[in-house]
Amino acid sequence: MTVERAKEPEDHVVFLPTGRYCPDIKEKSNLACKALKKAKEVFGREDEHFLVSIEKNIPLAGGLAGGSADAAAVLTALAKIWDLPEEAMDKMYEAAGTLGSDVPFCLASQNGHPCAIGRGRGEKMEFIEAVKGRVDLFISEEYIKDKTAAVYNALISDDYLIQYDIDAFKKAKTLEKKIKYMGNHLKPAYERLSGKERDMMLCGAGPTYFRFDKAGEYETIT
Repeated sequence: MTVERAKEPEDHVVFLPTGRYCPDIKEKSNLACKALKKAKEVFGREDEHFLVSIEKNIPLAGGLAGGSADAAAVLTALAKIWDLPEEAMDKMYEAAGTLGSDVPFCLASQNGHPCAIGRGRGEKMEFIEAVKGRVDLFISEEYIKDKTAAVYNALISDDYLIQYDIDAFKKAKTLEKKIKYMGNHLKPAYERLSGKERDMMLCGAGPTYFRFDKAGEYETIT
């Protein structure tokens, strides 16, 4: 992604054809465009205009926070362009929280905090030590209309009975050990809708799954 000052007196967000995924998304509804507008409002810079160019290589609606990462990248770029002091980043995190639950963490990961425990809607973060490792990705082919809303609406009270040991997760020193304490309350709801169960971790509201890669090689299945 590149963010540069526009030559014309208006903002533009464009997807480059060189990206693996070149979505046909209305510009104003794109999360990167919303991030640009929000940051300008928060910092009183509505008279400045920018061109945002995105090379999209993360699948759309894949549960991988691709749109949130784009929005966070815009906020990060603007912070650098405006040379914001560190204390001003609190306002940027607040702006991120209004854009989506994943955006604050994506912003944090682009600014030196790649691992965190999120609370609330995700905007309350406890930064923890990151660990390295590889995972297999499995991108399933199930189609669920309005997926995220449908999965949340499919949640039942029993889905919340699953408890995760946060303290054990924090103490684990390797990715293989951390994954043992990870989970997703949305997984049962997603699999009831899709009609398929898989012995892997679900990313977000799906359809991407992942598992620890003991072989040390990435594997993407579509």
